[in-house]
Amino acid sequence: MIPAAGGAPALALAIVLLVVLVLLERLRRRAAKQHGENRELELELEKDRRQSREAEQFANDLLVRVGSEIREPLLSVRNRAEALTRPFLTPEETRDCTESIAAALDQLDRYLDSIGEILELSALGSGDEDAPLLEAGERLDLGEIVTSALRDAGAALASRGVSLAVSTDQGL
Repeated sequence: MIPAAGGAPALALAIVLLVVLVLLERLRRRAAKQHGENRELELELEKDRRQSREAEQFANDLLVRVGSEIREPLLSVRNRAEALTRPFLTPEETRDCTESIAAALDQLDRYLDSIGEILELSALGSGDEDAPLLEAGERLDLGEIVTSALRDAGAALASRGVSLAVSTDQGL
């Protein structure tokens, strides 16, 4: 500092200290603002995590319910197909079994149609209309699902002379 007349060095020092205090205050405010922004981001992140957990729980619950709804008609098909393998069934009992199988397959078709609609709505709701419902190369083959449910009883049905035909629309 250049000496000046009177109390100028003290005044200059006071001005420098004042400038430093102003700069420190600005830094403190900026830090507080950033801390507040960080806190807001932390709160948003926690909210997103909570919503993610809730969505995951909802999805798990939905899968359990859907699985249960699909198992019911498949179990009915399996039970009726096994009943068809019993010896000495009357034609009426055979017809009842095949009608029950057809009704269960219709119910299964309705469930799978509903699932398909939900998946399509979900893809649309994600904001990506081109979002694939299945991964690349993955295919949902309802015919294979139904066929595997009936495969166990197929040979026994044929040995009794009972023919059970299952047809599905392509691409389910």
